[in-house]
Amino acid sequence: MKRNTIISTILILCISSFAWQSCQYDACKARAITCQNEGVCDRGMCQCKLGYEGDSCQTPINEKFASHYDMVRTELFSNNPVPFNDDDTIYMYANTLERNIVNFYSIKDSSIELRGNVRENALTIPEQIIDSITYRGEGSLNGDNLTMMITTRNRTTSVTSQITYVGKKYETF
Repeated sequence: MKRNTIISTILILCISSFAWQSCQYDACKARAITCQNEGVCDRGMCQCKLGYEGDSCQTPINEKFASHYDMVRTELFSNNPVPFNDDDTIYMYANTLERNIVNFYSIKDSSIELRGNVRENALTIPEQIIDSITYRGEGSLNGDNLTMMITTRNRTTSVTSQITYVGKKYETF
């Protein structure tokens, strides 16, 4: 008799537990939320995989960086304390294979194309060597305003420079 009571109690607890879980509110199911690009719905909101953003993880994060930027370029060389200022245009485009990667170059020096990693509004330019010059830096995008700081070092002459770009997106036709 005691054994039947224990089994009955366990059975009732199991059924009650199952009923409780099935009665809990699930905001993702209630709102019929579908997350794209391997995003996962949690408490009614999509948690996006690295490289995507938006309410449904529908937007590749690098696309918001893709544009032309009208920039003011200031460069300070290690062997010359006087800054060099100039206007420039940066063209930045989204990498279609890697959603957190952008490529960019200066219109004035289109032979040098750099690669950057984006996360939210931040840009990281990992170390890259092009024609004996090492490049690395960082930046950020705030609305339509892009700021980048790039450090260069000529591996042959050891001359370094600090380049600062500050500018705004513009549309081309």
